[in-house]
Amino acid sequence: MSQGFQNSLKMEEIGEAHGNPVYRLLEPLVYIDSQGRTFKIPAGFICDLDSMPQRIPLISLLLSDRPIHRAATLHDY
Repeated sequence: MSQGFQNSLKMEEIGEAHGNPVYRLLEPLVYIDSQGRTFKIPAGFICDLDSMPQRIPLISLLLSDRPIHRAATLHDY
């Protein structure tokens, strides 16, 4: 397998915390780093995507595969 994210992000908004949306993963998210280590974020993991740069929300909404959201989810995990 090549490094990077191995699948797309599937999540749902489940509420709010501190005025920000909160999301739950519907399927595991898998990432392989440059040293070959695998990180598997389990389905059910809850995150707020707060790692996403808030200065560019419009740009992130326009990205079809949400790479910023995947990186923020990995960071939260």
